[in-house]
Amino acid sequence: TTSYRSGQEIPHTPDEGEWNSLGHSGGYCAYDNDESNADTYGYLYNGYTTGSPLGVCPQFSAVPTLEEWDALIDTLGGPEVAGGALKESGTDHWNEPNTGATNSSGFTALPGGDRGTGTLGFMGLNEGAVFWTQPIYDELNDAVGGSYDVIQVKLISSESLAVSQLPHSIGRAHSVRCLRSDGVLGCTNQNFSEYNPLANVDDGSCSTPSTIGCMDPLYHEYNPIANVDDGTCH
Repeated sequence: TTSYRSGQEIPHTPDEGEWNSLGHSGGYCAYDNDESNADTYGYLYNGYTTGSPLGVCPQFSAVPTLEEWDALIDTLGGPEVAGGALKESGTDHWNEPNTGATNSSGFTALPGGDRGTGTLGFMGLNEGAVFWTQPIYDELNDAVGGSYDVIQVKLISSESLAVSQLPHSIGRAHSVRCLRSDGVLGCTNQNFSEYNPLANVDDGSCSTPSTIGCMDPLYHEYNPIANVDDGTCH
């Protein structure tokens, strides 16, 4: 996808300098900026895209949590062997030896590689698949000082049966696999005070436009029409 569930476009960011300066905003790219790679492996997304309340997955779906990934892996025999059951078999896309790949789960993981930060660039196509887990958006959004700058990822390699777990920088770009979920009714537009970040089905309850400002009348910055406190009371 090139847009969030809300319809808002995700910034397409092929340029290395722009990618490294995304900061606390989403971005996506094709591996090596080659659209033919996206046709096969999908796009790569940074951590903020993955955690955005706008939703990178379609309606009734979400990026799997770490616990949901672990539940899948456990049903396939545990992290030491689950990679084989998750990988597409053969070497049409995976480099040799594609150890133990049976795709017995039907997951058909493809080695879309990833994109690093700084000058690391693109790496790992046909060698590995790296999938984001679902971060907690509030923690991402509050990380102005970089106190929360990693998300756990699941890594599958052509060289191993295993599924590894690593903390990766939110500035990197990885694959996303969406998990179908039950519908949660609520206001899905973050520009309204009724907004429910857990909702994935809009029920028409968005009625009060959000007005940000200082909501404490004891402060000079008080805005009597504000209904969303933005921390400007000083």
